[in-house]
Amino acid sequence: MSTTMTLQPKTGFVVSVNPTFAKFDRATLINYYQPLMSPAAVGLFYALEQQSVAQPTISNRQPHLTLMTQLNLGLPDLLTARRELEAVGLLRTFEQVDAMGTVLIYELQPTMTPTEFLADDLLSVLLLQMVGEARFKVLSQMAHQRYLVPSQAIEVTASFLDVYHLGQAAFTSVDPVVKAAREANPLPQQQVEKQLPTLDWQLLGQQVATQGLSNQVVSEYRELLATEAAVYGLDELTLGELMIKATDVVEQTFDPTRFKVLVRQHIANREVASKSANRDEAPLTTTPEIEAGNWSDNERRLLQQVATVKPYDYLRAVKQATNSGYVSNQERQTLERLVQASGLSLAAVNILINYILVERGNATLSANFADAIANSWRRAGVQTPGEALIALREYQQRQHRPSRRTPRRVKEKLPAWAKDKQYQAPAAPTPSTQPVVDASERDALLAQLREKQADFQHQTDSQEGADS
Repeated sequence: MSTTMTLQPKTGFVVSVNPTFAKFDRATLINYYQPLMSPAAVGLFYALEQQSVAQPTISNRQPHLTLMTQLNLGLPDLLTARRELEAVGLLRTFEQVDAMGTVLIYELQPTMTPTEFLADDLLSVLLLQMVGEARFKVLSQMAHQRYLVPSQAIEVTASFLDVYHLGQAAFTSVDPVVKAAREANPLPQQQVEKQLPTLDWQLLGQQVATQGLSNQVVSEYRELLATEAAVYGLDELTLGELMIKATDVVEQTFDPTRFKVLVRQHIANREVASKSANRDEAPLTTTPEIEAGNWSDNERRLLQQVATVKPYDYLRAVKQATNSGYVSNQERQTLERLVQASGLSLAAVNILINYILVERGNATLSANFADAIANSWRRAGVQTPGEALIALREYQQRQHRPSRRTPRRVKEKLPAWAKDKQYQAPAAPTPSTQPVVDASERDALLAQLREKQADFQHQTDSQEGADS
């Protein structure tokens, strides 16, 4: 969730380091995380790590101007870099208001292990898009390049109690010192499970079981399958076919990396087929929300259009209709994140796409713009497409309200010599009577003129300072 306050250079910040940061690995950051982020985001991560101190306190805060100066970034670029770190899980941000003002607490998070990173549906898909299939395979091999699978060996590892003997008291009561240490260092809370559209898992399991693939694989990769289905509009039969193609027929093991590649290939082939096929326009769908709402004709038609179309298909269709080119890898990434993490329904995501590309006239689905709108809607409790339209309608009404600001009147103060009623300007000499001025007189006149100009400028500056 984005911050509810407006970030300013004077806004304070404090750096906190998660207790699990001890497992942070710089090689993993460089090889797996860095391809997903901008140089500014990587620089911000190291800058925050440098700003961390032992025993941090809320009162010992620094202004964001410190980071801006160190990284040579403006506020918009700094905020974008921070959001990138938050998106990949390297930073958590907390906001607090006290007597000293607003302060942001930046909590640095450790990197995942390469195996955990590749197992994450969103991060692995994004990495594949950013580095390409060849480099992705190299990174996949690097994750276990020093590991030897002991397939024919028997484990003879000693257990803890085979080596250490603590006595019966250690098992009946907890030492107060140990108890105090556990209370001071609690285990991190588990993250809330992400909500995704459900599939007919029983049908999918039966389909892959016909090819000898265990139904346990479907359970293990349920989040990955749901994400791909929601974004790209894949049904259970298509998912099953792609899972079977991504399975080693000899070992009967499912390769999720190969599955992601096959999904991209399937989508590309589907796009080519859709361009050459002549299809009748699908009938518009209605929902109780559409029937009950007070919508204009355009709004009602839009709600009907987005009701059943998958976000990827809708994005591709809108870009084609507006001559905005193809769907880029960055737009795929943004779309997958919106579907999985925003809390919006699929139809509401389509409303967001329509607003950015059609109403605003943008050529691309900007990640920063889309995230800002999605987070704003999430704070307002928006989930359905109708609620999204209402939020946009209210926003546009606020934008069209007339401003109540009155123009500032600037009163200029005249210098003292200009207020003198007895002051008379010297008569300008006629060309026939104009005297000849020598060098010394000219210098004296210029000195007087500069003195009057300086006096006038001083009084004007003093008045401007008093007005401000």
